Amino acid sequence: MARIKYTALVESIRGSIQGTTFQRNAYGYTVKGKPNMVNPNTNLQSASKRNMSGIAQAWSSLSDSDRNAWDTWAATNPVPSRLNPDANLTGFAQFTRWHNIRWLYAYGDVLANPSGTAGSVESFQVELINSGTVLQFAVQDIVYTEGPWVMLAFFSRVLKPSQKFVKSWTRFMGADTITGASPAGFASLIMTTSYPAKFGSLPPVGSQVAMRLLYQNTTNGQIVTQASEIITVVS
Repeated sequence: MARIKYTALVESIRGSIQGTTFQRNAYGYTVKGKPNMVNPNTNLQSASKRNMSGIAQAWSSLSDSDRNAWDTWAATNPVPSRLNPDANLTGFAQFTRWHNIRWLYAYGDVLANPSGTAGSVESFQVELINSGTVLQFAVQDIVYTEGPWVMLAFFSRVLKPSQKFVKSWTRFMGADTITGASPAGFASLIMTTSYPAKFGSLPPVGSQVAMRLLYQNTTNGQIVTQASEIITVVS
């Protein structure tokens, strides 16, 4: 933004011309570049707005006892705020976080009371298999306590050689409930349709994609995030 002075011939200019905006504010007459507008109504943005509105309504519909239960859960199982690590999420914030994830695969389900003991979950031996006609992601070894847990998988498009991975590149591909009695479990996804829908085609054998996993407890407010990693597609 730059301050400008007018002459006797031009007293003032107001409004926008192509990418430039002329205006008057507390600093006097100024000119600035007009920012590029982003479409606020993409499918992803519309779904996010719908979710946030629905979650706020769901919270308002809870009883005082249930809202207190979420506050108690948040105090007992603190989660640092992403924007301020020195502060923890409130009961409402944890309710919103849990349902934002839940509604990716089960829209409208509401967890009123996050009862139950906090547990743990960790996965090993992951495979992304392209058989030519089917794309399957499988987690062969999941160690967990205090389930039931649902695995949510996020993947990126095929990465170029030596390309650095950025977390925001991953897209939600699907969810599966961990099967098998604690402490050993298994989960898998068929992504033959969902992956091309996001990225245009299946990742070829030998290519690499970024993977991010979340695990959500369906009876309490717990969410466990595993570190992102690069995975090679096998046949």
